[in-house]
Amino acid sequence: MIGLGNPLRGDDGVGWRLADALGEPHLALHQLTPDCAARLAACRRVLFIDAWVVDGDEARLSAERGPMLRRLQPAPAAPGLSHHLEPSALLWLAARLYGCSPEAWQLLIPAAAMGHNDALSPALEALLPQARALLNGWLEPNGSDLAIQGSGRA
Repeated sequence: MIGLGNPLRGDDGVGWRLADALGEPHLALHQLTPDCAARLAACRRVLFIDAWVVDGDEARLSAERGPMLRRLQPAPAAPGLSHHLEPSALLWLAARLYGCSPEAWQLLIPAAAMGHNDALSPALEALLPQARALLNGWLEPNGSDLAIQGSGRA
């Protein structure tokens, strides 16, 4: 399990918080970088937990719909100079470099308040029970089969 975001940027820290709360082996990262591909080599399943940045009308619609759990497929990164990767690009890189293809999912939680603080917004707090239910449902089939070598914050 990989919790993504910045815990000092309001709702952006929700990935860290959910991963930390479980106590399962996990990583808590600000962003995915190419060196993370090696950590996927030992995994059979992986879940990326992250804030889904929304605003305006999308914020209202996403709050009604709530958190989203979706299956991921490997896909090459779009050309560019950034060292930041999307989860699908990291999966593609892990497959190319290490021949591994873990079952991969992404849990996205709608977020709008990304200010400089360590508190989640009331709107996101209201969505946490739904996010935890999706997370617990994902954990059920294989329980502790989520170990990532070198777990912890990075």
